[in-house]
Amino acid sequence: MTDEALKEVAKRKIEDLEKEEERLEKELSAKRASNMADWEKYGSRLCSGAMLKEEENIQTEIDSVREEISLLRRFVDGVLNVLREEKLKTRLADTTSQIVNLKRSRELIEEELAEIERVRDLLN
Repeated sequence: MTDEALKEVAKRKIEDLEKEEERLEKELSAKRASNMADWEKYGSRLCSGAMLKEEENIQTEIDSVREEISLLRRFVDGVLNVLREEKLKTRLADTTSQIVNLKRSRELIEEELAEIERVRDLLN
């Protein structure tokens, strides 16, 4: 799929996610109103922890949807280029290989230093 076609798909997805965000915000508002009314009616006989947890769960969903919208907007705006994926995967593999090699070099240096320290200890 071309970059422009992907951006069109992303725009439609953003629209869907914005509708989901709006639905969740309404759900959260209704839940808060319901919890407040229940609290006023029943007071401490209710489990406020459970009520707050329900609200937090909805807020977590809203936050997740907002993050997805933000990510897709970065792509649509050209900040994030999905066409760089293969190049980035290659760079990651190269970097990972370099890290492995550096770790092995470090281990060899540490081993040699340990041997030198042992020799110094033996000579003292």
